[in-house]
Amino acid sequence: MNFQQVHETVPDQKGQPTDHPTIRRMFQVFEGISVLYDADGMLLDVMNIWDTPRKVLSLFGTEYEAVYGIGV
Repeated sequence: MNFQQVHETVPDQKGQPTDHPTIRRMFQVFEGISVLYDADGMLLDVMNIWDTPRKVLSLFGTEYEAVYGIGV
């Protein structure tokens, strides 16, 4: 996905908006998020998901949002 094409930004490591984040930054955005499933694979809880990861997931699409239980 190209943030420039959709006219969106995400904060860089210094908190400044960027429309060309690195892949390292994208991994950092998702650090600390925990997704809890039961033994049957049912989503139970998503912990520590904040605005920036939610925004990135919405730009990636509904398939990615579903993994984190967003928009379901």
